[in-house]
Amino acid sequence: MREDTKATVTVAASSSNGLSRSGLELAPDPFDAEAVRQVGFGAAFDACRVRYLAELRRLGRSKSNRHKVSVTLADLAAFLQMNADPKPRTLADLTPEHVGAFRDQELSRPKKTTGTGNLSATSLCGLVALLRGFFEYLASQGIVLLDPARDLAFPRRPHMLPRAIPTPRQVRRLLAMPPDDSPLGLRDRAVLELLYSTGLRNAEACGLFVGDVDLENRLIHVRHGKGGKERVTPIGTVAAAALQHYLGTAWALLRQKGPISPQAGDAVFLTRRGTSLKEQDLRALVKLYRARANLKSPVTPHALRHACATHLLRGGADIRHIQLLLGHSSLKSTEIYTHVEPKDLRRMLDRCHPRATRPEASS
Repeated sequence: MREDTKATVTVAASSSNGLSRSGLELAPDPFDAEAVRQVGFGAAFDACRVRYLAELRRLGRSKSNRHKVSVTLADLAAFLQMNADPKPRTLADLTPEHVGAFRDQELSRPKKTTGTGNLSATSLCGLVALLRGFFEYLASQGIVLLDPARDLAFPRRPHMLPRAIPTPRQVRRLLAMPPDDSPLGLRDRAVLELLYSTGLRNAEACGLFVGDVDLENRLIHVRHGKGGKERVTPIGTVAAAALQHYLGTAWALLRQKGPISPQAGDAVFLTRRGTSLKEQDLRALVKLYRARANLKSPVTPHALRHACATHLLRGGADIRHIQLLLGHSSLKSTEIYTHVEPKDLRRMLDRCHPRATRPEASS
């Protein structure tokens, strides 16, 4: 049947070892591949999108990541049904040209932040990875027999640091801003200290639960890192003290205002309503204290992650230790912090080179 009708779809994966090419474990109860291939494109694509999002949730991907995937796949479906030439009638009609045309359209879109320019190489890499992940999943389930995104190339992405990394002095000013006489102030101080001490990502900090924190040994268990990876990371003494103070006094006061829900109640960082702190809340929180500290350079939760790594490296930390702390799967991601600022290079020259300083006047 070719018409665009709904279908109930469920059967076994074609992957013999239960793993995708990227090494992620696949769900044991995938779609009825034959049924999906017979359904019209619109209904089939929507069913696959919903199923893939459920799979990402099972693998521990963050809510923001799943939202981004959902929006991008919805844009892809709209493009294929309205602008593609020829328009696919079923999923089997999809070709590499279809996927490449969508990528090219997204590449020409202006940046959301400025309304001008084109998609950055980093954003394009993310788009390519998203598309390849989705179609790899469909191929592993036997929904598509030929993966149309398999050969979609990643652009060369420059490994660059943000333009402005907060200095230790700027970070100290920022961390001194939260008041210590209110539950929210104690929460804010704890989360800022934790971000700078551990280099946690925004989503990782918001996803922490009380059971993930081991204050006695100064360790936290990051259960939902990037790519669904887990890690255990140490906490600095100052951050541990701030976290202990918050959990021992303010946390219960915030918790009692929230819904009776174990999942919401066990979150480490809570809002004034007792619900778990969201990523946008954390960004707004950092922005507020940046303004109060009168810092001109932009400071975000991710900038504190960069500051953590950069200050550790300049303090003599081994780059592989920094890699483990940040949860980077590849050392290449950590190597961007070996970038040397011109002023640091000049100081080294003045300190080490025998002809760098002005010779003393002869008597």
